Amino acid sequence: MTPANGETGVQVGLDNIRLTYSDSLLTSSGAAVTSDYLAGQITVKKGSTTVPFTAAISNNKNIILTLDSATEFDATYTVTVKSGAFKTSAGAISSSVSYSFTTKSPSLSLTEKHGKDWATVTVSYDFTGADDVTFRVEMEGTVLRSDFQPKSSSGSFDEELTGLTEGTSYIVKVTMTYGGGRTKIQTVSFTTAKTSTNNSLSSIKVADSEGVYNASISGNSATITGELKPASGRLDVTLTAADPEHAVITVDGVGKVTSGQSFRVSVSDGESTHVLDIIVTAEDSSEKQYTLTIPIYQEPTEQQPQPII
Repeated sequence: MTPANGETGVQVGLDNIRLTYSDSLLTSSGAAVTSDYLAGQITVKKGSTTVPFTAAISNNKNIILTLDSATEFDATYTVTVKSGAFKTSAGAISSSVSYSFTTKSPSLSLTEKHGKDWATVTVSYDFTGADDVTFRVEMEGTVLRSDFQPKSSSGSFDEELTGLTEGTSYIVKVTMTYGGGRTKIQTVSFTTAKTSTNNSLSSIKVADSEGVYNASISGNSATITGELKPASGRLDVTLTAADPEHAVITVDGVGKVTSGQSFRVSVSDGESTHVLDIIVTAEDSSEKQYTLTIPIYQEPTEQQPQPII
């Protein structure tokens, strides 16, 4: 049988079912099988509803049932052949047999992206084989779109949402109506972004000629433990913001630096401590100042011998 017995997810819009026998078929009385005879021996039902069809046979083995109405979404079709309907060329009498398959459901899925006061919900769908599909879009009980009919049976459309409140949760519900009143519903939820107040650093690293060292941060102060040895008079510093997406880091004498990326600072000869003043500005414009203190290794001074007087 095509579709196969027990098959699920069968395409909609299918207008024929095929039954294939291994032996040549005759009527129960041994006569040639005709279309009229087949119509009296086979039934096709969609659920409990009889589906009219036109029958034909080829090569005395292949029965083709052409449905008056093509297969629809979410339906189980059953083909039943009466007991004793056929006799094979070898004389065997057929028994009553039922075959069934189930058609697929239309597909519906939602994705979203959002900012502080806006969101875009993308509705993806595929209802190929149906021509009576409409969409309804709602958010928090308010209907945004009703009885919408896309131009194509497969694709997507965007629902643009504006004027939203930042830091607020929303639920968007999309209802697809098809097949004379059947529905498929999907929802997507999101919380709009909120202006960040985070003006902190999560880490400070300093690299010298011998390694990389993590600064200890306490309040507005950061300190490197031990004395560092600059490489050719330079140190590499990496500042990482707790909110790297929104915070701006500014270093006195250097300017703006990128969170998580190293920058170089020059250390003067004889400098025993190098100090960096850092300002982290949050998205809401609030600032936090840090002072980074870096002890610098000093080569010991060689003592000159004193003359004996």
